[in-house]
Amino acid sequence: AIGICCLHKRAAFMEVAGRPVQQLTLATSAPVSVIRSFLGERKVDDKQKNRFLFAHNGIQVDLTTYCDIEDVDELYQKSFRHTLTIDSIGVRRDGMVSSSYNGIEDIRDKILRLTDGTSSISENLYRRILLMHVCEGYSLDSVLSMRLENEKFFQKESYRKKFCELFVSSVRAERTDWKQVAKLLNMPGCMLSHKSAFVSY
Repeated sequence: AIGICCLHKRAAFMEVAGRPVQQLTLATSAPVSVIRSFLGERKVDDKQKNRFLFAHNGIQVDLTTYCDIEDVDELYQKSFRHTLTIDSIGVRRDGMVSSSYNGIEDIRDKILRLTDGTSSISENLYRRILLMHVCEGYSLDSVLSMRLENEKFFQKESYRKKFCELFVSSVRAERTDWKQVAKLLNMPGCMLSHKSAFVSY
């Protein structure tokens, strides 16, 4: 109804990694008027003028339109800034994949890299990095590792909260994976005192 869409961000990662897509994160070039016509009477969160959050047949949809961008490189930069290369992939309905940041290779090699080494790391991206590194076995590239170490995210309360949420759930799991806990405590920038003694215990 709104023309060509492609999966992108985490939905594209899930598709490429062979996992079930739990939320449709879609990008399109359709005009806003066409999208609004398609949405009709649906309940929509459209606080951002080019982004629409809604449910379709029981599936959560996050739809962003880039109708004002004609240059493909600019589209990639706008769509995939402030994220990881593994989440910087587009998958079209015909199966064609766009991976200008080598995200597919990074999924295969299980490595975490920022699409832009100088871009900001949000709290949610920080949590994603923790989860992928600790729970999924992805390694950190040198640039990302240095950023986490130098910017002292652990000293910022909101970031530390994300860390502690994952730490507590890991320790209190039905079958605690202590290697996973140790990996979390050895994250670059983690400043828990006596962490070595805790892991040994």
